[in-house]
This record gives sequence, C-alpha cells and structure tokens, in this order.
Amino acid sequence: MSERLGSDASAAGRIARFEIAGAARALRGLACCGDAWAAMPAGAAGVVLAVADGVGHGDAAHAASTRALALVRTLIAEDPLRALTDVIARCHAAAMGSVGLALLVVRVAPSGVELCGVGNVEVRSWPARESRGVSYAGTVGYRYRTTRAFSSKLERGDVLALSTDGVRSTFELSRPGPSLSTYVASALDAHARDNDDATLVVLRDAED
Repeated sequence: MSERLGSDASAAGRIARFEIAGAARALRGLACCGDAWAAMPAGAAGVVLAVADGVGHGDAAHAASTRALALVRTLIAEDPLRALTDVIARCHAAAMGSVGLALLVVRVAPSGVELCGVGNVEVRSWPARESRGVSYAGTVGYRYRTTRAFSSKLERGDVLALSTDGVRSTFELSRPGPSLSTYVASALDAHARDNDDATLVVLRDAED
C-alpha cells in the first residue's frame, strides 16, 4: 500500500484497492505549477483525493495550493472520516491572506463516493451512471457562501477523474488501458490548455 501520492508533478500507485495516477503541468514557460494534487489513505479500505488550483500562476498560486493540500493530509490523518465540509472550511480559514484557490476533496470507499468542492475543479465518472455532484462557486481563502457534500455509489471497475480548468472540456473520460499513468499523460497531451496550469488525477476501483 502506498502511504500517499501526489504533488505538483506526476505519480502513480495504489492505496487500499484503488489504483491512482495523476499529473500536474505548469503553464508553458513557467517552472512552478499553481495546481497540486494529493491522494492519501482514509481508513483501512478508503482513500481521499484532493485537487487544488491556486488563483493565477507561479509561486503564489503554488504556495496556496500546496499549503492547502498539506492541511488536507493532516486533517484526514487525524480523522479519516472527518466531514468534507469541515475540511473545506478549515482550508478556507488557513488560506486567508493568500491568493486563494479552488479545491475539491473526494473520499472514495467500497461503500461509495463522497465529494465536496469550491471553485472550478471538476469530477467525471466512467461509466457515467449518475451525476457526481458539483463544486460550489467561490474561492477558498477569499469567499464562498456554503458547501455541501454529495455522494453516490461505487462499483468494481468504476473510474473517477478529477481535473482543474486547465484541462479542456473536450476531455471525455473513457475506460483506461492497463497503465493509468500512460492514460493521464496522453489525456493531458491532448487536452491541456496552453494558457493555464493543468492537473488530471484518475482513480480506478481495481477489479482483482
């Protein structure tokens, strides 16, 4: 079992029964990415994924996103079943005075999926059986009105994808091949915007 995955770069591995791969790419011409992602254990059988998109680009955006995800890791390590609305609220308070960020946190377990988000970070599912919910308008660290956690079922073989708005809407989640990392890299090659940081994280509920 991997203890945790994620960064502002590429990584892949397995937590509990879930295969995970993700990558973050900086805006062309910049060395520092304003997006970041994380995956961490949530109890013996579950995983929490988080994707953050700092407002703007470069160092300030990078600092906002990576600090938020560090706090998410701490909060989930303290309490794997912590309410996701509380996770968002605590990240909001901690991010005051920063440039702010969009943040999506998703808890995945054999019993189902729960998600909560603020800002323009998306989640897709394959097969697309039902809506996985939406993120609320606003900016973590600046202003948002309210949050609510959405939930849905999970079945063996299901695939989830989390992406920042640097990934074009032309990206349609399909069944990945054997290598999730290859799938993520190819999807970013095809659908990442040239004028923004871009992050894509894919989780597959392993069938074996």
